[in-house]
Amino acid sequence: MVSNFDRGQVDAADDLAGRILARDPQHLRALSVKGSVAAYSGEYRTALQYFQRAYGLDSTNRMLRRNLAYALLQSGQVEKALIHYEDLRDGSASAEYSYANALLGVRRFDDVLQVLQNLPNNQIPVGDTPAGQVSILYAAALMGRAGPRDRETAAEKLLFGVAQQRDYWLPVLLHGERDPMNDYQQLIRLLDPILEETLADE
Repeated sequence: MVSNFDRGQVDAADDLAGRILARDPQHLRALSVKGSVAAYSGEYRTALQYFQRAYGLDSTNRMLRRNLAYALLQSGQVEKALIHYEDLRDGSASAEYSYANALLGVRRFDDVLQVLQNLPNNQIPVGDTPAGQVSILYAAALMGRAGPRDRETAAEKLLFGVAQQRDYWLPVLLHGERDPMNDYQQLIRLLDPILEETLADE
């Protein structure tokens, strides 16, 4: 089941998880996979239901808690997500990025910038996070803050982030193509005033 999901065979993983849950409604891994499949499909409220059930069975599981926080964030329950992301902070770049992203959702733009400035060696989070993601989050926070020179700096950060992985970022930012593992809608809304003019030559 997990192997199918990790290889992108989402339907097969979903089917297996459903069959397992039919026999054992409290199967932790199957609940997690069902939640991940729903999140992958953009059905965040459904994902939230599965992750909440799983978290109720094992509140010490950090991966489950991260999944729950992500589903809360994408379902618009940002304040609740922020509590989880704050508790999950362990000094790693990926945990700090996730916390900063949740702060963006509650429009605490200066706090977002502070967290990103303090990332260890300005690291980009490891794992599946696309290169440039930190720089683009930084640009979105600047646009939200809207200080005297923030627009200019945001454009520079945006260009840097896109330059790290043009083939990934241009379709997402300019054409709204969705990455099933990440939802950048709040970033795009904040960056919208500078997207076309900044990326016109890309």
